[in-house]
Amino acid sequence: MSTDPSQTPDAEPADPYRAALYAADNHGVPNHLSRLLAAFLDFVVIFLPIAMIFLASLIVLAAGTGEDSEGDELVRLLIMVFQVGALGLQVLYGAVFESSPWQATPGKKLMGLKVVRSDGSRPGFGTALGRNVAKWVSLNFCWLLGIVVLLDDEARGIWDRVVSTRVVAD
Repeated sequence: MSTDPSQTPDAEPADPYRAALYAADNHGVPNHLSRLLAAFLDFVVIFLPIAMIFLASLIVLAAGTGEDSEGDELVRLLIMVFQVGALGLQVLYGAVFESSPWQATPGKKLMGLKVVRSDGSRPGFGTALGRNVAKWVSLNFCWLLGIVVLLDDEARGIWDRVVSTRVVAD
């Protein structure tokens, strides 16, 4: 039997990210399915209402414009406004919820997950905002970066590494 303290289950690890798990009441790394389901639930919460409003706006606009080029310009402008608005809502949605006392979006909360800083504490709004901007950039410019979460033994995405956060089981 080894007497090495790093081999005992109650020993605090030297790695600061593993220490965050201990600082957060020994919560473990969440499984990939729970993170995927949390992301899907957040998609339903934020994007389906936006999509319904967007489609309704397009239908109303298309019905009122007819075949003129001014109507086409309005449709393009509306699409651009909704794209920018959806981006802003997505980033703010994550930042507000992840920096709140919940430390999780509604999807993460329902799946029993939360976001912590490397020391196990709650991320501030700036950290959560940076995490969500980095997540959006990573996944929208190279969605393959999302696979990093599956391959990483700590289930951390590039966005988590950029701002020293992690998702843990709550």
